[in-house]
Amino acid sequence: MIAQNVLWLSHTTNDLFCRAKAAENVVRKEVIPLKESLAAKDKELGEKVQALEGRVAQAEHEVEAAKLEAAELNECMSSYANLTGFLCCNPQEADAYFRAFIHNEVGEGLAWRYGEWAYAKGRYEMQREIHEALEESINENDLATIMGVIPDQVPAPGPMPYADPAPGAEAPAPTKG
Repeated sequence: MIAQNVLWLSHTTNDLFCRAKAAENVVRKEVIPLKESLAAKDKELGEKVQALEGRVAQAEHEVEAAKLEAAELNECMSSYANLTGFLCCNPQEADAYFRAFIHNEVGEGLAWRYGEWAYAKGRYEMQREIHEALEESINENDLATIMGVIPDQVPAPGPMPYADPAPGAEAPAPTKG
């Protein structure tokens, strides 16, 4: 009976040994390559995640830069003075911009309107300065004689075009001269 138990124990041990070898072969053939494959995919996904995080950080930086630029442009567009300062900070760019602006119907009308106002303002200022110089240099009788010879007084020009109009007043429409 001891011999039978030893034989049965030997067969059981042999069977367990064969099963262990089979399990080891399965692990070697399937599990280890699967673990290596998973580790490689994990590493690949980690690299992709890092690349995407880098792109997200760059995109966030670009969004912040775009927001700052938009805020600066909104500030420039908030008033004519800011816009003029922005457009005219580089003389060559400003020259090119205004040359292109004047070469269309709207720009030409605006340029004519400003030119006519500047001409009227210059005439008015010149006549006022001449009148003041004459008042200082000659007496009242001679002044009345000279003023009778000088053409009629030039009327004062209105407000400068494109300036902010007074409350309730409308800016006149541009005219072509």
